[in-house]
Amino acid sequence: MWERIKIISSLCLFVILPIKAENHTGFYIGGGAGQATYDISERYFGSEGVDDSDKAFKLIAGYQFNDYLSLEGGYVDLGKLSYFSDVTLTNPEGESFDIHMDGIVEINGLIINIVGSYPIAEQFSIYTKVGMFSWEREAVHNSSSTHFEERPTYYSVDRSGDGSDVFYGLGLSYNWNSFYFRVEYEKFKSDDDDIGTFSLGAVYHF
Repeated sequence: MWERIKIISSLCLFVILPIKAENHTGFYIGGGAGQATYDISERYFGSEGVDDSDKAFKLIAGYQFNDYLSLEGGYVDLGKLSYFSDVTLTNPEGESFDIHMDGIVEINGLIINIVGSYPIAEQFSIYTKVGMFSWEREAVHNSSSTHFEERPTYYSVDRSGDGSDVFYGLGLSYNWNSFYFRVEYEKFKSDDDDIGTFSLGAVYHF
């Protein structure tokens, strides 16, 4: 009977031990790059030509308290959205004229968040994060009209602003020596706009 218990105990250890990923405590730095996709609100004119994806990157620094909890902060650049629209209008006198509109929206800012990790296999962990995104937005809208052919009209509107919103994310990490390689998805808010990012990155533990 004791032999069976020893065998069963050994098998349990063989199964359980690999689940304990090699984690580090202390400070780390890192970054990532990927793609941001804007789910823009209707206030940007519902334009016919919208490029809602762009490159995104971030730089982070953090402190890992134990195998399951870390605190992070950093800078995020979510790229830009661009759009255009061409409209032909007719006034009551039957005169038609063209209006062209275009613009860009750029968002970046600082983040601070907690990270909750859980080892799922040898060297692999899943994690979630939640925190605050302190953002700055630069939104410029341009418009031109040919209503007066001899004197076309132009104007530009700057919708710059800033604020803070909650963001969250989830990911998978792979530990190799002092490096953690990450694949993650994050969701950011900027007022009524949602921006989702998919990125690859790495952090280095000191």
